[in-house]
Amino acid sequence: MFAEISAPMMTVTDFNNRSLLVNLTQELILTCQAEGSPAPGTVWFKDDVVLRNGESPSFRIEDEIIFIRKDIQ
Repeated sequence: MFAEISAPMMTVTDFNNRSLLVNLTQELILTCQAEGSPAPGTVWFKDDVVLRNGESPSFRIEDEIIFIRKDIQ
């Protein structure tokens, strides 16, 4: 018996390209939730470059969540 494999699917629920006003002294938390079969992964980009944990003290990534804070020198 073979397992059924299907192409990943994503239902877009809120891509409004809207602006957010944030307080630079507080952390900004962004979440990307997706479901599919097989389960999709989340990759975060800035200016067409993949963001990876440890590359900058101004963000950290935990699965589908990115925590962004102002890089204070």
